[in-house]
Amino acid sequence: MATQTALPNIELTDQYLTEAEFARLTGMTIRTIRLWEQKREGPPRIKCGKLIRYRKSAVEQWLRSRESRPCRTPRPRAHRSGVAA
Repeated sequence: MATQTALPNIELTDQYLTEAEFARLTGMTIRTIRLWEQKREGPPRIKCGKLIRYRKSAVEQWLRSRESRPCRTPRPRAHRSGVAA
């Protein structure tokens, strides 16, 4: 009788991002991602031993929470007449 080796559930692993994938997605460095973790500023993470993963839905929710409206565009300043350049 042949023994079956446990294969990772592909559907389950597709729901999570590695640190490198999260960094690439946000355009940040892994160092920045780790600083966010230390300051508890980033999205929730899952840590199993040294393995760190981010749930895609949590990352999406965290990114949405950081959305902001665009700033008003400043009005052009009036030029002073008679001032030497």
